[in-house]
Amino acid sequence: MILSTTDTRKGFTIVELLIVIVVIGILAAITIVAFNGVQDRANASALESDFATLKKRLEVFKIDSPSGTYPTTIAHLDSLGIRASKSAYDSTQNNLYYCYNIANNTYAIGARTKSMKSYIMTDSTKPTVVSSVYGSQTCTAASTVWGSANAANSVGYDSASSLWAGWTDR
Repeated sequence: MILSTTDTRKGFTIVELLIVIVVIGILAAITIVAFNGVQDRANASALESDFATLKKRLEVFKIDSPSGTYPTTIAHLDSLGIRASKSAYDSTQNNLYYCYNIANNTYAIGARTKSMKSYIMTDSTKPTVVSSVYGSQTCTAASTVWGSANAANSVGYDSASSLWAGWTDR
């Protein structure tokens, strides 16, 4: 009887395993990048949809208002029955602003998505990407100053209390 001294075990070498791990890592990285891009576009689309709905409701409010004005108080905003797509908005800071210019009967809406893209829309413009939406920038778009006697303002999400305003929660 002749005994063989060669090893007949079968399996993968360390090099083959490393190649498979590297290929899986590359595929995972590509998938994550693609997913983040899709998620960012989805958040932007949700915000633009919210803006379109809000614009329509503000215009209806103006038409129905005896004075022909846009909402000037929180109660007016509450009556619009707005429902923001909250999961699309940044919730680390104040992220949704309404500013109304009493003298000119104009408004601006500012919002920031989870991907930290900021948008401002006025009664006469479509949503536009901007560098910031804090109250002062949103009111500047409405040709007034945040907190002035000539402006009616509201924050949709208050980061200090982690609460959404009633006018975004219908």
